[in-house]
Amino acid sequence: MGDNAARTAYCGLYCGDCIPSQARLFELLQELRGIAAELHLDDYAALIARRDEAFRDYAAFEKMLALLSGLRCPAPCRGGGGKPTCAIRECALDKDFAGCWECPDRRGCALLEPLRAFHGGSIDGNLDAVAEHGVEGWADRRGKHYPWS
Repeated sequence: MGDNAARTAYCGLYCGDCIPSQARLFELLQELRGIAAELHLDDYAALIARRDEAFRDYAAFEKMLALLSGLRCPAPCRGGGGKPTCAIRECALDKDFAGCWECPDRRGCALLEPLRAFHGGSIDGNLDAVAEHGVEGWADRRGKHYPWS
């Protein structure tokens, strides 16, 4: 299986575009958390907070780093990554489909609605592109993964 096929999720998203799949980000988060602990950055922030109130929120910063670190996706959807229980993946596999692009009912699929709400027209456009160009040839035609990208 080529890289595009391996990174093509059953729903038509491209795993390489997803923030939780960005390994370098999570390496840096882990490194930052380690350095911050080693330097006792929390204690330093408490000292600085005496003159700059923004440093009073250091615990929220640490919490955010921990939460972000927990979002890491270890592999593309087809390689065991993504949500552990994904109704879309389960549906496609139950129907013996390579992905939703093979489903004649995909336009009205309720399982895809939450993705449509977040990713907009990219879901249907991506599924159409995969259906037309195959899992190896569609990726250059994919839509925006996130509304801001």
